[in-house]
Amino acid sequence: MTRYILDTIEREHYSSGGGKTYDRASVDIEHIAPQSALSAEKYESWKPILDVSEAEYKNQYRNRIGNLTLLEERLNEEASTNPFGQKKDQYRLSDFQMTEYLRSNYQEWNTSTIEERSEELAETATKIWDF
Repeated sequence: MTRYILDTIEREHYSSGGGKTYDRASVDIEHIAPQSALSAEKYESWKPILDVSEAEYKNQYRNRIGNLTLLEERLNEEASTNPFGQKKDQYRLSDFQMTEYLRSNYQEWNTSTIEERSEELAETATKIWDF
Protein backbone atom coordinates (compact mmCIF):
# COMPACT_ATOMS: atom_id res chain seq x y z
CA MET A 1 0.00 0.00 0.00
CA THR A 2 2.81 2.43 0.87
CA ARG A 3 4.50 1.87 -2.49
CA TYR A 4 1.19 2.48 -4.28
CA ILE A 5 0.61 5.75 -2.42
CA LEU A 6 4.15 7.05 -3.03
CA ASP A 7 4.06 5.91 -6.66
CA THR A 8 0.74 7.64 -7.28
CA ILE A 9 1.94 10.86 -5.64
CA GLU A 10 5.10 10.68 -7.76
CA ARG A 11 3.15 10.22 -11.00
CA GLU A 12 0.23 12.54 -10.34
CA HIS A 13 1.87 15.38 -8.44
CA TYR A 14 5.61 15.48 -8.99
CA SER A 15 5.63 14.21 -12.57
CA SER A 16 2.44 16.01 -13.63
CA GLY A 17 0.48 12.89 -14.52
CA GLY A 18 3.25 11.31 -16.55
CA GLY A 19 6.53 10.28 -15.13
CA LYS A 20 9.17 7.78 -15.93
CA THR A 21 8.19 4.17 -16.47
CA TYR A 22 10.20 1.92 -14.20
CA ASP A 23 10.36 -1.64 -13.00
CA ARG A 24 8.74 -1.63 -9.57
CA ALA A 25 10.99 -4.52 -8.53
CA SER A 26 14.02 -2.22 -8.80
CA VAL A 27 12.51 0.53 -6.64
CA ASP A 28 12.84 0.70 -2.87
CA ILE A 29 10.90 2.62 -0.28
CA GLU A 30 13.68 4.66 1.26
CA HIS A 31 13.49 5.55 4.94
CA ILE A 32 15.16 8.96 4.97
CA ALA A 33 15.90 8.67 8.68
CA PRO A 34 16.85 4.97 8.83
CA GLN A 35 14.51 2.40 10.36
CA SER A 36 17.03 1.59 13.09
CA ALA A 37 18.28 5.16 13.48
CA LEU A 38 18.15 5.08 17.26
CA SER A 39 19.00 1.45 17.95
CA ALA A 40 21.88 0.50 15.63
CA GLU A 41 25.39 1.74 16.35
CA LYS A 42 26.08 2.41 12.66
CA TYR A 43 23.44 5.18 12.76
CA GLU A 44 25.03 6.96 15.72
CA SER A 45 25.04 10.30 13.86
CA TRP A 46 21.22 10.29 13.69
CA LYS A 47 20.62 10.15 17.46
CA PRO A 48 21.26 13.82 18.33
CA ILE A 49 19.46 15.00 15.18
CA LEU A 50 16.24 13.11 15.82
CA ASP A 51 16.27 13.92 19.55
CA VAL A 52 13.44 11.57 20.57
CA SER A 53 13.36 8.26 22.41
CA GLU A 54 13.74 5.03 20.48
CA ALA A 55 10.14 4.07 21.30
CA GLU A 56 8.79 7.43 20.15
CA TYR A 57 10.78 7.21 16.92
CA LYS A 58 9.47 3.70 16.18
CA ASN A 59 5.87 4.61 17.00
CA GLN A 60 5.64 8.13 15.60
CA TYR A 61 8.27 8.76 12.93
CA ARG A 62 10.00 5.72 11.47
CA ASN A 63 7.28 4.64 9.02
CA ARG A 64 5.45 7.94 8.71
CA ILE A 65 4.90 8.85 5.07
CA GLY A 66 6.91 12.02 5.51
CA ASN A 67 9.98 9.91 6.28
CA LEU A 68 9.62 7.84 3.10
CA THR A 69 10.46 8.37 -0.55
CA LEU A 70 11.01 6.32 -3.66
CA LEU A 71 14.59 5.51 -4.55
CA GLU A 72 16.23 3.16 -7.01
CA GLU A 73 17.50 0.02 -5.28
CA ARG A 74 21.14 0.64 -6.23
CA LEU A 75 21.03 4.19 -4.82
CA ASN A 76 19.27 3.07 -1.65
CA GLU A 77 22.04 0.58 -0.93
CA GLU A 78 24.62 3.36 -1.19
CA ALA A 79 22.61 5.89 0.83
CA SER A 80 21.42 3.53 3.56
CA THR A 81 23.55 4.35 6.61
CA ASN A 82 24.58 7.88 5.71
CA PRO A 83 23.55 11.10 7.40
CA PHE A 84 21.01 13.18 5.47
CA GLY A 85 23.62 15.48 3.91
CA GLN A 86 25.34 12.50 2.30
CA LYS A 87 22.09 10.79 1.38
CA LYS A 88 21.24 13.89 -0.65
CA ASP A 89 24.20 13.08 -2.93
CA GLN A 90 22.49 9.78 -3.81
CA TYR A 91 19.09 11.45 -4.10
CA ARG A 92 20.58 13.78 -6.73
CA LEU A 93 21.14 10.73 -8.96
CA SER A 94 17.54 9.50 -8.66
CA ASP A 95 15.03 9.69 -11.51
CA PHE A 96 12.19 10.27 -9.04
CA GLN A 97 11.01 13.87 -8.94
CA MET A 98 9.68 13.36 -5.41
CA THR A 99 13.17 12.47 -4.25
CA GLU A 100 14.75 15.35 -6.18
CA TYR A 101 12.26 17.75 -4.57
CA LEU A 102 13.20 16.38 -1.16
CA ARG A 103 16.90 16.87 -1.88
CA SER A 104 16.43 20.41 -3.15
CA ASN A 105 13.99 21.66 -0.54
CA TYR A 106 15.21 20.26 2.76
CA GLN A 107 18.55 21.25 4.28
CA GLU A 108 18.22 19.04 7.34
CA TRP A 109 16.20 16.02 8.37
CA ASN A 110 14.69 15.63 11.83
CA THR A 111 11.36 14.94 13.48
CA SER A 112 10.06 18.42 12.60
CA THR A 113 10.80 17.96 8.91
CA ILE A 114 9.21 14.49 8.99
CA GLU A 115 6.05 16.09 10.41
CA GLU A 116 6.16 18.94 7.89
CA ARG A 117 6.61 16.65 4.91
CA SER A 118 3.89 14.30 6.19
CA GLU A 119 1.46 17.22 6.20
CA GLU A 120 2.53 18.25 2.67
CA LEU A 121 2.05 14.73 1.33
CA ALA A 122 -1.32 14.38 3.10
CA GLU A 123 -2.50 17.59 1.47
CA THR A 124 -1.26 16.37 -1.91
CA ALA A 125 -3.08 13.06 -1.39
CA THR A 126 -6.40 14.82 -0.78
CA LYS A 127 -6.05 16.52 -4.18
CA ILE A 128 -5.21 13.28 -5.98
CA TRP A 129 -7.86 11.09 -4.38
CA ASP A 130 -10.43 13.85 -3.77
CA PHE A 131 -11.14 12.97 -0.13
